[in-house]
Parts: sequence; structure tokens; C-alpha cells
Amino acid sequence: MKKLLLSALLLLSVSAFAAVDFGSPELTTTQPGSGAGANASKDPGKGWLGAITLGHYNIRGINANGQDHASDKYTSLDLILPHLSYYTDTRILGGRYSFGITGVIGGVHRGSEEVGVGVSGSPWLHPIRLNWTVGNDLHVVAGYSVRLGLKSSRMSIDKAYDMHTLNTGVTYDINERWQVNGALQYEHRTATTRNGHRWQAGDIGYVEGSLIRKFDNGMTLGGYAYHIGHLNRDSGVQYDGANYLLMGRYGSHVSALGMEFTTPIEAINSSLSLRVHEEVGQKNHSYGTRGFLTLSHKF
Repeated sequence: MKKLLLSALLLLSVSAFAAVDFGSPELTTTQPGSGAGANASKDPGKGWLGAITLGHYNIRGINANGQDHASDKYTSLDLILPHLSYYTDTRILGGRYSFGITGVIGGVHRGSEEVGVGVSGSPWLHPIRLNWTVGNDLHVVAGYSVRLGLKSSRMSIDKAYDMHTLNTGVTYDINERWQVNGALQYEHRTATTRNGHRWQAGDIGYVEGSLIRKFDNGMTLGGYAYHIGHLNRDSGVQYDGANYLLMGRYGSHVSALGMEFTTPIEAINSSLSLRVHEEVGQKNHSYGTRGFLTLSHKF
């Protein structure tokens, strides 16, 4: 986390400020705490949009199975999420059509030990995303994303099931100083793709929102909240080699409070955002502190 903060300070120290008005495209990667960031639902216009996100999740308490997280070492999930989207001139139902891809790199660290760290062979694919602008102040986005499960993998960032997500978001500029953002996401997880296993993880819902203060130099600062909930019961069990485990029991949930800071970087036509969230109110769910540092660039 210290490296993320130092990187942010270094970039801020050499940048000039101007209005670069587009959100962070990693919003579609089902990382909680990203879907309702500043300008998240705004249409950036035709062309390529790229981003690189560094993510750090300090995991504490119990894991997603409701079991004690017994490690006496500092445990974290560390991610690098490279993203590329192309926004076309095509209109579908009145919305601008775009598509993209997000790579997943990283893994779990337990103390100085790496657990399944590497490059995932299964990126997030975003075959359809639509952006609408209503008047001057209301912006809406909706899309579908998919990530395929791998039958065999040693990476802690890979999944044993396919994930299909439907997501939508709204950005509303109240006035020149204030903005609100909201996002909803439904994630369906299929039965395991791995041989010899018979289970299916339950579906998940995400609700996110933020209140953003805008400044004359293009910076923004705001409060953020999200809630994650398991929507139905799992089917079957997962065998981890020693025990049979139920994954993400019905009723599992966690909430979070956080903040977001963004600044444009005029010299490279880019935007930098820093988000930090503290998770609270968990039930049968892992929890901790999440931090994201994202650099977005419009080509």
C-alpha cells in the first residue's frame, strides 16, 4: 500500500491540472469500490481508452466460507488490472456501443510468501457496453461482462467457474460543484468447470454509491459506500483436498465506507484516481481494507 501512495504522490508532483472528464474503465471488473467512482457513467467519446490499476486488499477476519482466517501473517490480495476499451460511433437503443478487455495479474501474499501469483489465463471480456447522455447532467451506462473458469490452474486469482455479470450505473451532475454516482451489478456464477467436483457457487449482488465534490482545477474528492450480498444458496460442496466446504453461504454479506480522490494529468491527457475502502458489518464473509490506484488515458 505504501508503494501505491508513493506512486500517487510522485505523479501528482509532476502533473498539471485540466478537465479530463472520463471515469476509470476497470469498473467492469467486479472489483468492489470501483463501479460508482467520479464520472463513472460518462461517455468519453469515440476512440480508445486504456487504464492500469494497482489493487491491494488486506484480508482480515473470516474467509468467504465463514471460517476463521487463522493466518498470523499479513495477508493480502494484490492485483494489476490492465484494461483497454474501444468506443465506437455505433448506436444501439440510442446508446454509444463499446467493448473491451481487462487482464488479471497478481495473487495472494501471506507475509513474504507468494501463493499462486502470476498472470491469469482468463481475462475479463466486455463484449457490450452502452453509454447514454440525457440532457447535460444525466449519464447512464449498462453492460455485460464475462470471465471463464479454468479447469486447472495454480493461480489464486483464477476461478473454477464462469462468471457472467450485468451492470448498470448513473452519474448525475447536481451542479458545477457536486456530483452523485450509483451502480448496480448482478453476478451469476456457473457450476464448477473442474473435473471431479460437483458444486455451484451462489450469485452475488453489488450496490455502490458516491457523493463527489468537484474543484475548479479538475480534481474531485468524495465519500464512497458499497454493499456486497450473496443472493441465493450454493449447490453442492467443494472439496479442497482435505475438507468439503460450502462456498459463500446464503446471507453472506459485507459493507464498506471509503473515499476517492481523482486528478487530471494534462501533460498526458490522463486521469489518476486513488480509492480506499474499509469494510465493515460482515457476516460469513471475508473483509478488510481495499485500495486502488488507477491511471486512465484517452487515445
